[in-house]
Amino acid sequence: PRLAFQNIKTRFEGEGADRALIIEGTILSDASTPHNLPSLSFEIRSGADEGSTRQSIFQWMIPPPAPTIDRGNPVPFRARLASPPREGKDIVIRLAGA
Repeated sequence: PRLAFQNIKTRFEGEGADRALIIEGTILSDASTPHNLPSLSFEIRSGADEGSTRQSIFQWMIPPPAPTIDRGNPVPFRARLASPPREGKDIVIRLAGA
């Protein structure tokens, strides 16, 4: 089955030491039968200067936002990272094990 992310939104809450990064969105499935939903993996990467590659700064995971997913029933997710690295410029979201 193929899973896809949709409506990804990022924002910051709070200031200074209380600053947190919030990532929200939905997961869609094209499978004809329900199946287990894996954990979600997040990676923050530094900005890339021309000619250089993006470097991973921080990674974390959240548990599956629902036990299962099936076609036509998007599953919302929300991840929160306290004190995100300020040099982060890019976020990669993956399904664990993918």
